[in-house]
Amino acid sequence: MFTFVMFLIGTDTFIVSPLLPTLRAEFGIATDISGWIVSAYALGYALTALVAGPLSDRADRKKVLLVGLVGFALFTALCGTATGFASLFAYRLAAGVCAAFVSPQVWASIPQLVAPSQTLKTMGWATAGLSLAQILGIPLGSLLARDSWRLPFFGVGALCIVALIWIYTVMPAVPPRAVSAGGRVSIAQSYRMLWAAAGAPLAFSAHLLYFIGSFGSFTYLGIWLADRYALTVEQIGLFVLVYGAGNLTGSLLGARIAERWGKLAALTAALSAIGAAYLLAPYSPNAEIAAAACFFASFAGGQALPLILSSLQGLNSSLRGTISSLANAAMYVGTTAGSALSGWLYVSDGGFKTVGMLVAVSMAGALLLFRRSGIVRADRTGLKQARSSLADR
Repeated sequence: MFTFVMFLIGTDTFIVSPLLPTLRAEFGIATDISGWIVSAYALGYALTALVAGPLSDRADRKKVLLVGLVGFALFTALCGTATGFASLFAYRLAAGVCAAFVSPQVWASIPQLVAPSQTLKTMGWATAGLSLAQILGIPLGSLLARDSWRLPFFGVGALCIVALIWIYTVMPAVPPRAVSAGGRVSIAQSYRMLWAAAGAPLAFSAHLLYFIGSFGSFTYLGIWLADRYALTVEQIGLFVLVYGAGNLTGSLLGARIAERWGKLAALTAALSAIGAAYLLAPYSPNAEIAAAACFFASFAGGQALPLILSSLQGLNSSLRGTISSLANAAMYVGTTAGSALSGWLYVSDGGFKTVGMLVAVSMAGALLLFRRSGIVRADRTGLKQARSSLADR
């Protein structure tokens, strides 16, 4: 169920990237301006999430998830009716606002619904929904876009109805946990409590840097493929299919790798691999080698994200909605900033090579801050010890 919800969120988040060359021509907009169609969704999410998280910590997460998904379905479908850049920007912004009430409930509900020993694995499966969006959702959307760029948005909106029925009938209630002995706290107090947790400021800063590099670069991946290798929309969709396959594999194997290497070593390897792959990808002589480099980077990204999210969730068990929303807000702020920086760099003389440098610098900074925050355990038995500790509480 959570995998399907994240599949829909992921498809809606990523579907615009391979459509940008088409939308750029349809609306007659510049390359760097076209990136704001992606950023509109991220901006709406980021502006809303900071309020949505603390509010959701006070309510049944199932109800919050259902209400958010209704709005998400509506505005995603309306994207397919857009008549120009302004209306598409507005609908994407509204869809992002609604999504701010959806995906954080997934991450916050998992630790409450599953045993501590299964949390990282279950988060990996939820993250796999984002990967499936790249493997299935985005390529199918690209194929639908051969007839009209509007059809992918209508398709996601329709599938949201299926998700609504599934959640309503299957998901149990997820009541809020007491945040403090004194009763309900304000939104400001929620963030003060979270920020006071050891390592929280550094960890969330690292999370922001991670997404500036990883998702910001993804925004211009489709345009780079079209400009560098003259790929069509369908071919870009197949390229993204390879990218998504790497992400899915990393998501499913990430828990096993972390068990064997330890969380810190696994995260170090993953972020280093992402930076190296994006540095090398722009020098690929053909699309096939570029696809191999991006598969390598996406595998590492699929491995890294559940590790990061599970570590952040451990900061405060009573503020999981706040943690999830702040993490997702950082993700979309990072995506917005990364898209803007990537667009500026791409239209400069360096092209995608300078975008790759941005990724490498972002991954190095994120890794440094994660290590200094101390929220990611270094020892190989760290996961088992953390599970035992949680079980004893």
